[in-house]
Amino acid sequence: MRVVILTNADSVYCKDYIEHVLLGKYDVMIISHKNKKYKRFYQENGIEVFYWAPSETFWGRFTDRIVDKIQKDDIFHVHYVETEFLKYLWRPWIKCQKRILSYWGSDLLRFPPRKVRSVLPFIYTADTITVMNRCMYQRMKTVIGKWKWSSIKCLDFGNPVFDEIEAVLTRMSVEECKRYFGLPPEKIIVSVGYSPIREQQHLEMMREVVKLPEELLSEMFFVFHFGYNKSDLEYIKELYKFLKESNVQYTVIKKFMEKDEVAILRLSTDIFLYGQTTDAISASAMEYLYAGTVLIKPKWLDYSELSEAVYYEYGRFEDIPSTLETVLEDRERVFSRPAQNRKQFRAERTWEVLASKWEKLYKEKANGKQREKVSMAKWKYRQGKRRPN
Repeated sequence: MRVVILTNADSVYCKDYIEHVLLGKYDVMIISHKNKKYKRFYQENGIEVFYWAPSETFWGRFTDRIVDKIQKDDIFHVHYVETEFLKYLWRPWIKCQKRILSYWGSDLLRFPPRKVRSVLPFIYTADTITVMNRCMYQRMKTVIGKWKWSSIKCLDFGNPVFDEIEAVLTRMSVEECKRYFGLPPEKIIVSVGYSPIREQQHLEMMREVVKLPEELLSEMFFVFHFGYNKSDLEYIKELYKFLKESNVQYTVIKKFMEKDEVAILRLSTDIFLYGQTTDAISASAMEYLYAGTVLIKPKWLDYSELSEAVYYEYGRFEDIPSTLETVLEDRERVFSRPAQNRKQFRAERTWEVLASKWEKLYKEKANGKQREKVSMAKWKYRQGKRRPN
């Protein structure tokens, strides 16, 4: 059996997915707009990667090549649900016997209804749509018809950073982890957000943090990791200006990190201050919790699925200073790195647990009902476009 994957071949998360779920069990073919970082890995494992450089004249020939390569009994699995690219891959998609759409992360929560509905032809012809948790499941239900709800499955992706954290702990102390990034070991290290986008709301949080008493601020050192996603340059410029004018000690880490460095950063951090506008349980937040870091998050983010996790919440940004003061009243706990958050993560969110569930999904046959006809899918798509946002 062969699995055809539309993905970003340079993503370590997609490489991990292939390694844990597909390698040695299925033939794999990748369609990607990037293929530099793990090119040797794919070559050594006999994985064919079709790389594209989008242009109108290119797409027709590229699609023809993909259609010729694909067999009807292949599984087409989309890990990159982006209309800009999907629209060119309709023919290979519809040719496959089984089709799966997977939404990674919480992007689905931030998409306007119009953008979600632009993918409806693919949603209506998919055998399965996977989302990461209940929050994304409910969001998906609001944009597709009830008859399609049974196709939605909550199925998460394993987090390999948990194992990296365990590995780092065998060779490095927390103080050594801090020194690795040039962070002062005697300070309380506070990581603020995890990517350089406006939705992380670093500025809104820091405007309140600087209101803390000077004696508390002098004990803290703030870290901003901007190694992922495209930066909003105007926003970052505004944030830098504020930080330079404030009385806080901070550093900005701009490098892209491999898993071992991510683990070291998580272990370096005493407090993770988080303020994303919308989120479906951030993998970064779970990694910080696993490392024993104190998580401070907004109440508008629903983390109820992490029933055994221990964290602090604030209702408004104005509540951040008092929340930080509460946390710092128990400094011994902050620095002791308790491991009570690890049990649930290892039981529910590692590849060791989840790989078999993905394999089961591949082995399930498309249901016995006649598959959605293309013409019907397009009709439903047009109906969806007429709905008000």
